[in-house]
Amino acid sequence: MADGPVVVAFNAGEMQLNRMFAKSYARHALLIARARRSGGYGVHAGMGIRQRTVLGRPIGAMLRLCDVVSWRDRCSRTWAGVGDVTADWAFAIGDGPSDLLSRSQRDLLAVSLRGDRVRPSRGWLDTVESVATSNSLTPTVIVQVERDNELATSICADRGWDISPWTGGAHATQEQAVRHLYRRSHAVISDRLHALVIGATEGAVPVAFAPSSVAKARRTLDAVGLAKFAPALSPGTSTDAAASAIGALLSERQSVVTSVERARNDLRGLAERLRTPKR
Repeated sequence: MADGPVVVAFNAGEMQLNRMFAKSYARHALLIARARRSGGYGVHAGMGIRQRTVLGRPIGAMLRLCDVVSWRDRCSRTWAGVGDVTADWAFAIGDGPSDLLSRSQRDLLAVSLRGDRVRPSRGWLDTVESVATSNSLTPTVIVQVERDNELATSICADRGWDISPWTGGAHATQEQAVRHLYRRSHAVISDRLHALVIGATEGAVPVAFAPSSVAKARRTLDAVGLAKFAPALSPGTSTDAAASAIGALLSERQSVVTSVERARNDLRGLAERLRTPKR
């Protein structure tokens, strides 16, 4: 048993509001009540809700026991009915704003795709290739998660694009390799939320454009003023129209850097609240 105040903190990430989650939150509510009696507190931060369900408000009611409740997107906060909104934690890592704007050599168009989603259509791939050609960029598929290797390898073999695979090794080593490539990238096109966020923290313009839904990315980018970087492009949008919409975003690096710095300031505030919560 621990002596003194106890802090109960929920794991950050995306949550599904189902019965199993509701039961786990009920158990956490009991732990938080005990922690408060010890002089401690509860923390629920860095979370997002995958979809709206009737369980949002009951779980929100349990979260009122926490001294800090913060969501990474506005929709999740609305669905739960409690807490506030702070940027995704990944925005806190990376270089400062002056470094992001000073780098002039950005010759890559980074692409990062989830390997567990549908294979991109020919039209989607043509759009990415058109953006790269129009802006004199080299399309490069960057594998940020090892299970994405197979899809990445297949696409690059078909298209002749460059690839940066992940064939094992320490996660920290791979992260540094990925960040190095994002520092060379003019933009990163992805359906992976944290490929977009990490790309933005390294000065690449994040573009949520994917063969499948980018709803999670759109919600999370919107929370830091980057909603326009998840353009509403339907599967029926022509290659020329989609390439034009994405190409127009590539000149918006200053707004990306400004939003990243604002997000980092908000996260510094959240860190202070986690250290000294107010009841």
